Amino acid sequence: MFWGNVRMGKWELASSLTGVQCDTLSSPRRLTFSNFWAHKLDVWKGKPGLSSPLASSWKRMILPIIVALLPVLVLAWLLAPSGSAFAATIVFSDDFEQFSVGTDVTSANWTPAVGTSAFFSEFGPISGTKTVVDFSGSRAASIYLPINAGAEYFGKLPVTYSNAVLSFSWDMTVTSVPDGLGGFFIRFPSPVYGMQILMGYFDDGKIYVFTSDPNPNDLSNMEEIGSFKAGQTYETRLDYDLSTSTYSVYVDNVSLLLNRALPGYLNQTNLNNFGFDAFELFNTSQGNTWILDNISVSVSTPIPEPATMFLLGSGLLGLVGYGSRKFFKK
Repeated sequence: MFWGNVRMGKWELASSLTGVQCDTLSSPRRLTFSNFWAHKLDVWKGKPGLSSPLASSWKRMILPIIVALLPVLVLAWLLAPSGSAFAATIVFSDDFEQFSVGTDVTSANWTPAVGTSAFFSEFGPISGTKTVVDFSGSRAASIYLPINAGAEYFGKLPVTYSNAVLSFSWDMTVTSVPDGLGGFFIRFPSPVYGMQILMGYFDDGKIYVFTSDPNPNDLSNMEEIGSFKAGQTYETRLDYDLSTSTYSVYVDNVSLLLNRALPGYLNQTNLNNFGFDAFELFNTSQGNTWILDNISVSVSTPIPEPATMFLLGSGLLGLVGYGSRKFFKK
């Protein structure tokens, strides 16, 4: 009798833990190691008619967390700015601080603060001057061109970039706004011309971009996007998106042009250099002086926001899964 009571108590305890009807009086099924864990696995799989206090506790703890996380992830994705997230790296920087005031850089070739090489050169029948000056407490390049003169700045990037966003920035000061046509322009590689201009500060006080092949005597291929005043310094940035073949223009952190398709005469998918042109070769040019400083190029590789949110969501759900494993071990 004593042993019988002990045996009955053991089977009743096993039955209450597993749900397997294994008492010795009414069921021929005996509790073994294999059927104990097989039944426990059935409980976790959620088979109909089977339940466990432990499984119910897991559902009560984990499922509300998952349900609470999903709206947060969806809301974060909806509120995220359109486009992509970027991590920018500066690959070119030239501030002329390595030169002494008064240095003539007309034919100089130098290594910039960051980057491979940079130099000035001239074109046109008349020569101008390119001199390092003290401008607002720092060194800058002063570029003077008379009528029928031209000058160019060339910057070599470390490698050829593709499927990335290149941000070109520089400080631009135009000393006067004469009643003529000329200007200072940024230019990029071209499969047609080698290098060609895209946008610039014109001598008439307007900022233009070229919508088609630039022609010095045809203004129909230019679009006005802003204006400027003589003697004022403007922080200028042009984003050249090689992944979408578009570009955007910002002046003093204000967008003047967003996601405009690159004109067909420029490289659409890769870049390894850039430059600036000071140009007084138009029919109505009268000559001018420009102050150029703080040239910088940064490169970013876009990371789509949906992928970012997916990674975040996966990480959070992974943490939930890890926590549930620790819970079961207890």
